[in-house]
Amino acid sequence: MWPIFFGALAAVSTAIGLMLTKSISQRMPAWQVVGPLFLLNTLLVLPAIPIGPAWKVPSFEIFLLHAFSTILLIAGAACVFLLITRGRASSVSVGRAVSPVAVLIAGPILLGNTESRALIIGAIIVMLGALLPLRKGFEGISSGVTLGILIFLGFAEGTVTVLTAMLALQGVGLPEIYIVRTLIAGIFFTLLVLPRDLKLKDLKPLTVRAVFVTGGYFFTILGVRDGDVVPVQALWATAPMLVILLEWIRLRERPQIGAMVGAVVVAIGVLVLLSAAN
Repeated sequence: MWPIFFGALAAVSTAIGLMLTKSISQRMPAWQVVGPLFLLNTLLVLPAIPIGPAWKVPSFEIFLLHAFSTILLIAGAACVFLLITRGRASSVSVGRAVSPVAVLIAGPILLGNTESRALIIGAIIVMLGALLPLRKGFEGISSGVTLGILIFLGFAEGTVTVLTAMLALQGVGLPEIYIVRTLIAGIFFTLLVLPRDLKLKDLKPLTVRAVFVTGGYFFTILGVRDGDVVPVQALWATAPMLVILLEWIRLRERPQIGAMVGAVVVAIGVLVLLSAAN
């Protein structure tokens, strides 16, 4: 019951967070907000530090895991903002939602798990089936480049999930994992593109967006903490459908066929693949 509840909350929070990201990118200088958004995410998680294990001087292996996951987080965020400034939030959400499928491909490589060849082939088919319909959905980017960015985004977010599991196996607490990577990403983007044009009044919508994005991660963690991954990830993969619905109701935007096909494929594909993996 609780995994389903938290999985549903994670999907809703993720969908609203992405809609707010699209709105912010239209009302503010898109690349100037990336750093502040990450820093706000960090601030929201700081109160959780006492809940997690005590922080220690990291070993070289933990340092590498932190570094690799932070690099992928930064690269994934760059992909999201590149795409969301050129297309709809629903199309970007499909690219993010394939990350559980990417975990099935990247997990055996990084964690040393064994997955059947049929399952890995199925994951590749689902990923391509979900992303190919989106290849012409972003203005100013060729279909081949779009597909490459979407595939990379799915693998980046999926690999970050795997690296999170590897850090947790090393005894690193989730507050530390989240804070380290978001703080570094926030500093990186803030220095890369100084938020010189942002105003104090922009803090409220940026904070609201950060709450929903952080909530998506928080509810996902709460849902899977007892090991029941399938219902949580399967419900999280329905976020693109929720984004399409929000675009239709809130923005009066007619759903794009590519996004609808991708959303259905990824939702069904994730459920089937994760059920088979379990």
